[in-house]
Amino acid sequence: MPARFRDWRFTQTSGGERAEIRVKAKRDGVVHFATAASQRRVETAGWTPVPDATFHDTGAGKTKMSVFRRALKAGEELDIPQGNWTGGVALLPGETGSGR
Repeated sequence: MPARFRDWRFTQTSGGERAEIRVKAKRDGVVHFATAASQRRVETAGWTPVPDATFHDTGAGKTKMSVFRRALKAGEELDIPQGNWTGGVALLPGETGSGR
């Protein structure tokens, strides 16, 4: 995980099962997620890639993962994109995370 996200919490789902992760903003802010964007079937329209925020998973193939962000207004809800074998991992600022 890129250094600026290391103290953040993240979602974890069961392997081999399609996840459904939905977020609802308590206040205006930015939501982040990570996925293997190079793979087909992940829909990132409306999301912005975070510059210099790529990493590799720990599997044998060392799949390249990218972090994306999207602004949300208070009360807005959205689904974290899934669609490929890595799925989408929601990233949540930890106690010291800045929420960039």
